[in-house]
Amino acid sequence: MTDVFSKISDTEIKVVKTETKEVEHTYNYDFLLKQKATIEAQKAREMAQRDLELAEVNALIAECIKLGITKKVEPIEVVVKEVVK
Repeated sequence: MTDVFSKISDTEIKVVKTETKEVEHTYNYDFLLKQKATIEAQKAREMAQRDLELAEVNALIAECIKLGITKKVEPIEVVVKEVVK
């Protein structure tokens, strides 16, 4: 198993992992039903929490709009080339 690393850009790396193994699992049907219910309950709790966080962020954005606060505008570099005839 060898990992291969390569540069994508000045800020990104690509990693290719090669894993060659056979894995076998045995599951009990009752366990799977219980696991499903547990995952669904956890998902519902997490989604409710995310909804609260999203509502808070949306309220903060609304306050920013009321106060005239906007996103940072990055300066644009303009290059003017003189054409000589």
